[in-house]
Amino acid sequence: MAALCERAGLPTGGLRLLLHHATGVYFAPDAPALVRISSAADAPRLRTAVALTRWLTSHRFPVTEPLDIEHPLTDDRLTATFWVYYPQTAQALPAPRLGALRVGDTTAGWVL
Repeated sequence: MAALCERAGLPTGGLRLLLHHATGVYFAPDAPALVRISSAADAPRLRTAVALTRWLTSHRFPVTEPLDIEHPLTDDRLTATFWVYYPQTAQALPAPRLGALRVGDTTAGWVL
């Protein structure tokens, strides 16, 4: 995994596992970024996911943005995708502040 991060140009110091289920999600604090690790067999699906997410971002849809680097990257066992890290607040936000968009809100040019 560290080799994939290095190929992407991300610092590997302090990588910390945040979640592991079907994939592993790591926090790279020196980037700061999130690194999602999947099987090498998932590479075609992940290329589609990154491309779709970039398209959604370009249309101002509120999604976690992929980093502006070429990815996913694959070695003989793993595929890595790289995502913008959004710092989390220690306190939960009140429901009305969770987002400006609501069902039926067309101000951003799309409807949920």
